[in-house]
Amino acid sequence: MVFASIDIGTNSILLLIAKVENNNLVPLYQEARVARLGEGLGNTQLLTDAAQQRAFEILRDYAAICREHNVAEIMACGTAALRNARNAKPFVDRVAKELGTSIDVISDRREASLSFLANAASFGSDIVVMDIGGGSTEFITQKQPISLGLGVVSLTEVFLHTDPPTDNEVAALKAHIHTQLKRELASCYYSDAAPRMVASAGTPTTLAAIRDAIDPYDPERVHGLKLTLNDVEKLIERLKGITIDERRSIPGLQKGREDVILTGALLLHEAMKLLGFNDVTVSDRGVRWGLLLEAATPR
Repeated sequence: MVFASIDIGTNSILLLIAKVENNNLVPLYQEARVARLGEGLGNTQLLTDAAQQRAFEILRDYAAICREHNVAEIMACGTAALRNARNAKPFVDRVAKELGTSIDVISDRREASLSFLANAASFGSDIVVMDIGGGSTEFITQKQPISLGLGVVSLTEVFLHTDPPTDNEVAALKAHIHTQLKRELASCYYSDAAPRMVASAGTPTTLAAIRDAIDPYDPERVHGLKLTLNDVEKLIERLKGITIDERRSIPGLQKGREDVILTGALLLHEAMKLLGFNDVTVSDRGVRWGLLLEAATPR
């Protein structure tokens, strides 16, 4: 049978269609589109009409793609944006009514567990996963998950107002990230970090695609690549000195991420330094993979 999972995030909406063979997933179709559902959410706690419409149109397209692939069941979940928005329910209800897709708005702990499940299937369980999202970032080991309100969309909206950003804006953003990470991660990870760090979601995959000029994006080529601390530092220097429009011409930089990729790179860089990792393994697999793996696991 063929199944589909949809991960509705603050910045992107991701689709995975796969069949289950011998308790393993065989991907048949994957797509990621930027909806920026959480646009302005930090200031108003409300989803804008425009953001909701962008997301709805993507979900409508995904529903059609699922029909083309004869998908037996669609599992859709919403994360930080739908958790935090005061007007999330009307959007969820509209999707259910008009598209027939039921969205499960999951907790940050469940989001973390699904991300860890997906990455442990690829890299083993002795890892710390950093899942960088638009509205939150999770750090997950086999022992515990931590979810922080450090998302690339929300941080960009608060700190970066100039195009390209000024040195002072970048320094303020970097200092804020450092302070928050140091406070939240110290007691949990400094003395008991896993030997391998895995960086998941759009920021690390995009950074790896930029470094290797992978265009169009190919999840099979990106998944499992290594990014060194020096790689991330070079990418930060490259990105911070050019405008959003100039970033659009960079091979490997997904459309819709031009304004938030610098924030994501700074977030990854500070986490690597604080946790003591000179390199990270890049993962293209997150919540959407976890949903299907969970469903495929015999109980």
